[in-house]
Amino acid sequence: MWCSKVSGILAMLGTMGGGLLALWPQPCLAQGAELEQPPRALSQLTLDVSEPGVLVEVDGAVRGVTPLEGPLDLPGGKHQLSLAKVGFVTLREEVELAAGPQRLAFQLRPRSSSARMSVGATLLPAELWLDGEQVGPLPWSGEVPPGEHVLAARGPAAVSEERRVSVLDGENVVVTLSLLPRRGPLLIEVQHASIYVDEAWMGVGRFDGSVPVGKHRIRLKRIGFTSKEYDVDLAPEETWRLSDVSFGEGAAAGAPEPPRRDSWRGVYGQVGLFGWFSAKPTDELRRECPPARASGSCDWYPSYGGGLALRAGYSFGWLAVEGLVAGLADAWYDQLRYDVEQSSQQSAFYGPARSERYTFARYGGAFGLGARVLTPTQGVRGTFGLTFGFVTRVERYFRVSSTSSNVTTPLGTATIPDARAETSGSDSQASPLLLADLGVLFGSTPGLKFQLGLLLAATFGSSTEAPARRGSLGRDAAGQPLPFGSAAIDISRGSQLFFGPILGVQLGH
Repeated sequence: MWCSKVSGILAMLGTMGGGLLALWPQPCLAQGAELEQPPRALSQLTLDVSEPGVLVEVDGAVRGVTPLEGPLDLPGGKHQLSLAKVGFVTLREEVELAAGPQRLAFQLRPRSSSARMSVGATLLPAELWLDGEQVGPLPWSGEVPPGEHVLAARGPAAVSEERRVSVLDGENVVVTLSLLPRRGPLLIEVQHASIYVDEAWMGVGRFDGSVPVGKHRIRLKRIGFTSKEYDVDLAPEETWRLSDVSFGEGAAAGAPEPPRRDSWRGVYGQVGLFGWFSAKPTDELRRECPPARASGSCDWYPSYGGGLALRAGYSFGWLAVEGLVAGLADAWYDQLRYDVEQSSQQSAFYGPARSERYTFARYGGAFGLGARVLTPTQGVRGTFGLTFGFVTRVERYFRVSSTSSNVTTPLGTATIPDARAETSGSDSQASPLLLADLGVLFGSTPGLKFQLGLLLAATFGSSTEAPARRGSLGRDAAGQPLPFGSAAIDISRGSQLFFGPILGVQLGH
C-alpha cells in the first residue's frame, strides 16, 4: 500500500524532474504489481437431473437437492460431482468448469427391483411357504423382492423349521430346507398291560409320548389274556388316545397267550463290571500267624477288587449256553508284630523284635463255559447263570519291616524308629473257578438290556510259594547287623469265596 502512495507522489514529481524517479528502487514497483493481480474467474453451473429429490454434493460438500434454486457459483477448474437418491445408482463424476455460465445434464439409472431365489428340500414331497403364504411344491424357483424373507417347508409326514434368508438387489440365492418327521401325541392307559408300538416295548400300564405321523400298530399284552392289537393312522396335529380296554375273562383256551419263540431265540452278547470281594483272605500268614508262637500278634483285613467280564451265548428260550472271558484283580494286607527276638533255629520267621506289614496283590484272567436260565418276558427278565472254568493269576507281596526303641528322657519315655527294610516276592496260580450270578435284565428282547445282579464265586487249590527272603534289620550293641528273614510264603492256600455286585448291558436275545 505504501508503495502505491509513494509511486503516486513520484509521478507528480516526474513532471518536475525525471531524474528523481530514476533514483527510486524497482523492487517496490514489482511488489506493487504482484499485489494488484485480478481474482480467479467464477463459473455459474446449472444442473439438469432426470429425477427430483437427488442429493447434490460438490467436492464432498452438500449443495442442495434437485431441483436446485439456481446455478451453483464455483471456481473454474476440476471438481468432483456426486448425485445420489434411494432406489437409483449413485452417480460420481469429475467435471471441469470454464468461466461463465455452464449447463450439464445427467440421467440417473434406477436400481434392480427384484432378486431370484431357488429353494430345495431334503425330503419330498413338501410345499414351500414364503413369508407366511403357500407358493407351491418344492423344489421351487422364482423372483422375490430384495430384503429378508421367511421360508418353511411342510409335507404330509415331515416339516422344517422357519428359516430367515436375506437377498440383495439382482442376487440369485440357493437355499435347501432340512425337514424332520412330523410327530403326533399318543396316550395309552391300560392297567397291568405291556404296551408295544411297532413291536417296541413302551412300558406297562401307561404311555404318554409322541411318535412319527403315519401308520402304526399298537399291541397290548397281559399275562393270561389274549393280546389286543390296533392299527393307527396318526395325522399331523392329531392326538390319539386309548383307554378302558377290556381283556375279558382270559384267552379262549383258558391259558395265557404263548410268547413268540422268535423273540427269545438267538445270539446275545454281554459286557459287565463286577465286584470281587472276600471276607477272609487265604494267605499263609493269616492262617498260621507266625508271631503268635512268640507272644506276637497278627491283624488281617478283607480283600477288595473287581473286574470286567465279556459273555457271548445263544438263547433257546428259557435256557441259554454261553462262554465267559474276564479280567480281575484284588488286594489286601496283613499286619504282624513280633514282640521278642527269635533266631533262625527257633522260627523260619526270625529276626529282632519288629513290626511287619504285608501288602498282597493278585491280577489275571479267567475263562469258562456255562448255562443260563432267563424268563421269557418283555421289559423285565430274571436271569441266573452258572459257569465253570479256570483262573490264572500273578500273585505278589510287598513287605515293610521296621524296628523301634524306647528312649527315656527327663520328659518321659518315647518310641523312636531304629531301622526299616523292604522286600517283595511273587508267584503264580492257576486254579479251578466256579461262578454263579443272579440278576434282572431291563429292556426289550431282542434289543438292548441293562443288567443288575449279584455275583458269587469260588476258587480252589493253592498257588506256588513265593520264595523266602533274608536280610538285615538294625544293628546290635556291638554294631553288627541283625539278620532277619522269612520262609517261603503261600499267598493263596485252599479254596476262597468271593462276592460282589454286577452292572452291565446285554444286546440281542
